[in-house]
Amino acid sequence: MKYFTMALLALFLGTVPSDVAAQDQSKPLDSGIIRLEPGELPDYSDLLLKGGVETELGDNYMMTLNTDVITSNIIFAEVPSDSTYAEMSLSDLVDVALVKNYDVILQKYAVRISQSNARGANANFIPFLDLVGEARYSGNRDENATRTATVAAPASGLGGLGNSDDDEERVTTVEVPTTRETRTRTLQGGFESGVNLPTGGNFGLNGMMTQTENKSEDGSFIIDRTRMYNSSLELVFAQPLLRGGGLDVGTADLRRARLEDLSTELGLRIQLRDTVRSVINAYFQLLQTAQQLDVSSDAIEERLRFLEETRTKYDVGRVAESEILRAEIQYLTELETAINRLRQLDDQRESVLILLGLPLETPISFIDITEELATRGRVDIPDYQSALAEMLSGRPELLRQDLTMKQTMIDQRVARNDVLPQLDLDARYGMLDSDEDYEHSRGIENNDWTAGLSLRFPLQNIARREAAKRASLRVEQEVTRREQLERNLSQEVLSSLRSVLATEAQLTLLRKNVEQARRNLELINGSFDVGFASVTEVRLAQDDLFNSETRYNNALLNYQIQLAALYLALGRPLF
Repeated sequence: MKYFTMALLALFLGTVPSDVAAQDQSKPLDSGIIRLEPGELPDYSDLLLKGGVETELGDNYMMTLNTDVITSNIIFAEVPSDSTYAEMSLSDLVDVALVKNYDVILQKYAVRISQSNARGANANFIPFLDLVGEARYSGNRDENATRTATVAAPASGLGGLGNSDDDEERVTTVEVPTTRETRTRTLQGGFESGVNLPTGGNFGLNGMMTQTENKSEDGSFIIDRTRMYNSSLELVFAQPLLRGGGLDVGTADLRRARLEDLSTELGLRIQLRDTVRSVINAYFQLLQTAQQLDVSSDAIEERLRFLEETRTKYDVGRVAESEILRAEIQYLTELETAINRLRQLDDQRESVLILLGLPLETPISFIDITEELATRGRVDIPDYQSALAEMLSGRPELLRQDLTMKQTMIDQRVARNDVLPQLDLDARYGMLDSDEDYEHSRGIENNDWTAGLSLRFPLQNIARREAAKRASLRVEQEVTRREQLERNLSQEVLSSLRSVLATEAQLTLLRKNVEQARRNLELINGSFDVGFASVTEVRLAQDDLFNSETRYNNALLNYQIQLAALYLALGRPLF
């Protein structure tokens, strides 16, 4: 964690030129705690208090900031020091975001899904063994069946009543209608095994033992009952020779799944990096707004002091009434600016909480490192050619695009193979035996084999030919997209370098500007006190100072954001 924090703050967030170092070190670093906690939506009219000021102009109630409302709802609200999210540093924010950010969590699910797909594709080439068992009963009922019956005919003579001892009884066979039921029971058990070959074919070995029993009933009489045992062992081989055959086609699904797994892993890496960058941006933007509020606080105090001094001079007749109104307008404008910045700070707090994956009602406070940043030295910036070479070797987006190109090339080879005629080789060798006795049925004495080729040549193959064309066009499309991406990333590097170098020069000028503006205001205020400077000159000097301080603080914190953008553009890690 220590290395993590140092890497974020010292290596990847950058510093400012040594000649830009701030001179005012009166505030310790640990006192710069920005504490924000949510509450009810503030009524911004409550941020203002009315203080009665009697003048010759009549009752003129001036507005001042209600600091009680500010501290309770917006900024510097107390967060218990033992709270989980109290006094968060940038590295603390990054740690939380990498675990709780919803986009990161979703991408991690995508990685697990792609890993499962890769394992599933790999399992297609692992030999399988299935145990097979089956029991089946069937029956047939014939209502129109007949059976043969034997009956005795009467003796000869009148009415069948003969009295001769020579008369013999005669036997006659007749067909008698009956209902016949036939029932069959089949029990089967064995195994099936096989393996898919990388060439697109498959090889299998199957063994089976079957018992079949037939029973026929005629009414309540069993007229036939047989039992037969069958055993078999069979080797099967099938191999496409044209369409569907070859290593490119046979392993296409496996290679696609592995490339997709790598691409998803890169997507997680990119998502983590982008999340860290978003946290960096949000953190320094929040510090910017906090610094602007500090400037607003100083400006409000100065505007109020100047307004009261203008009133005093009006009372003794040294300034016109219009100068009081102008001073009051400036004071009210500063109040309006402060309210806008307070609202912006609350919006930024919610943005940070969303990035961290925390509920919006979570109390949180941040460490303000603005003063520490102002004391750091300059960061080494590579030249454009070195930066470009670093980008080409370090950006994961380029590698992910290369993986996408490889996937489309696999699809192209499969689509081209699908246009070929279908020529398949198959072979089978089997051994079998059957007998009414179970022991005799296991000898597997008989064997047979078959082998052959089958050819199918489609005369109309428009759909497959068009699919092959689309696959070739997608390859060209991804190659063009790769060139476009490389060009865009090169421009991103160039733009980031320009921004960093320009901000370094800007910081040097702004620091000098702040010093000059502060000195100028002191001189103008002294001249105004003795009557050698006008009200307008004082207002202009105040504007110069407050604007210079705001621009300097913004540039100082933007410099950190720009350094993070440069490191991202170069492909360097941000965490």
